[in-house]
Amino acid sequence: MIDPYRTVQIGIRGTRFEAGDVEKAEALGIRCITYDRYEELGREAVIAEVREIIGDHPTYVTFDMDALDPVFAPGTAGPEPGGLSMRDAQVILRALTGSNVVSADVSEIAPALDPVGLTAMNAAQIMFELLCLVAARIDRRDTDGESAAGV
Repeated sequence: MIDPYRTVQIGIRGTRFEAGDVEKAEALGIRCITYDRYEELGREAVIAEVREIIGDHPTYVTFDMDALDPVFAPGTAGPEPGGLSMRDAQVILRALTGSNVVSADVSEIAPALDPVGLTAMNAAQIMFELLCLVAARIDRRDTDGESAAGV
């Protein structure tokens, strides 16, 4: 079950389905950090907020490639200028090392919309970062003498 009070969205920007999308999600308990708010707070403050929200609870990370600026991921169904850089994504994900990340996915990739394959290459890098988070969790459990079974 997804706990909306432990859910964070980062980088929301541009057009949305309807007015009030962010407010409606926040009314449900989801923390929405628009890209404008991300810039206001700064990367380190956003990372600290994410870590506080997820705590040591089992965490599932989904990374939508359209969170990235189209310069880094042109092959998405809804490219929207003014998004995260690849470096932002790497730093945010690496900052979650030590968290209880149990699983992850990468979504919003449309290879046909990116003839040079930049989106797929960057998606592979994001998935590598996510797998490192899960591996670090498993390694930590094994080092602590706990069983990694059931991962």
